[in-house]
Amino acid sequence: MRIECGKAVNTHGVKGELKVLSYCDAGFWKNIRAVVIRGVRYAVKSFRENGGVALVCLEGVNDMTAAEKLKGETVFAEREDVSLPENRLFYSDIYGFDVFDERFSRVTGKVVSSRQGVKNVMLEIETPAGVMLLPDLPEFVLKKDEKTKTVFIKTIEGFYPDEN
Repeated sequence: MRIECGKAVNTHGVKGELKVLSYCDAGFWKNIRAVVIRGVRYAVKSFRENGGVALVCLEGVNDMTAAEKLKGETVFAEREDVSLPENRLFYSDIYGFDVFDERFSRVTGKVVSSRQGVKNVMLEIETPAGVMLLPDLPEFVLKKDEKTKTVFIKTIEGFYPDEN
């Protein structure tokens, strides 16, 4: 499975470093071994953060001319090329997980997607009453359990489509 990591927005310096607008949290690039750009896999030699972007050196991209050819391209990673810290998951890892709402003490739906909201990620949850968007904040999302394939939440009145 491919994960969209960011976009190569420019070059940096003359040694082939790419400036990547990252779609991932700050620690992501520390745990990535390779990226895919235009279907070609590149090993990540190094990375550093600079002003809200990731500056990435890729194997085989050794000068500004080579880096310039990648400018504007979407940067992906294969799931197996990314190691996450223990107890961390990608949003795509929880798609299909049951959603257990502690307010009702039962499973109320399934996670079907996620999307970036204005300030945080929203989980899209399919319920019998329709789709619910739930902010992925500690006040509402209590635990994501990979073993039981369950996301434990605690909602307040008004979150479900049939409560409005």
